[in-house]
Amino acid sequence: MTDFFHARVIKVQWLGPRLVRVSFGGEDLRNFSSTGSPDESISVILPRPGDTKPPLPVVTDKGWDYPDGEAPSRTYTVRRHDPLTSQVVVEFALHTRGIAADWARHVRPGAVVGLSAPHARYRPDPDDHRVQLFGDLPALPAVGRILQTLGPDCSAEVWLEVPTPADMIELPTDPRISVNWHVAGYGTPRPSRVLDLVVAEADPAPGTHVWVAAEATPARLARRHLRHELHAPSSRYTTCGYWRMDQEDWTDRYEKTDLDLVRLFTRLREDGKTDDEIADAVDAALAAEGL
Repeated sequence: MTDFFHARVIKVQWLGPRLVRVSFGGEDLRNFSSTGSPDESISVILPRPGDTKPPLPVVTDKGWDYPDGEAPSRTYTVRRHDPLTSQVVVEFALHTRGIAADWARHVRPGAVVGLSAPHARYRPDPDDHRVQLFGDLPALPAVGRILQTLGPDCSAEVWLEVPTPADMIELPTDPRISVNWHVAGYGTPRPSRVLDLVVAEADPAPGTHVWVAAEATPARLARRHLRHELHAPSSRYTTCGYWRMDQEDWTDRYEKTDLDLVRLFTRLREDGKTDDEIADAVDAALAAEGL
């Protein structure tokens, strides 16, 4: 399987003041293969300053390697993949700053990027009859795709948080789908309510899958609530930290600690710990450092 692809921007469409849809095409994408999961994500590799086309990395035992120098990349949800036209559609949620946000804000057709092969987290039981979705602005692309791919006997309850009413985009409609919008978070003076909504509404009963995607802290606390307060098995929920508030400050504070999350993860995996046990240990290590 091909790990990386060059892709050319063929269309740019603004969906709202902070969400821009970019359609990618090109010969390389004939080899792009979807996982089939509606929350699958890819890394978008951007050109380095002065370049018009980014280098593509190679996969080694230690991760990605750029023989000709590293290029910046960020992770985004695949909103749509059309194998007939070899197109991949990504919707970029724009932060006030950031290299990918700046690129998406000014991109025009013809620009070239690199895309990685996709990976996914959301794998609900095919017999589930209900999904509950909680998310903020960067979660909208995955929410839209999840709703589009609902099974015929499955209903959806959705709670979404956006910074302004203008960010409430059109989503798939169906009598089985209820969508509740809230204006808060995403860098506005109004604190995020995603965690509060999960605590108030999440019900990971048999036949229901709870999916949460938001800023890293509420997503992490939502997982803690589902696992340790509601005692839900991991098969009943998916939680994803899609972005981090004040990333540079958080990274600076992390680098001043003695934590090495990669080493911790590797050691726990070698010790035979489960994914849940590893996530608990990482959560505890970050909490102990005030991160």
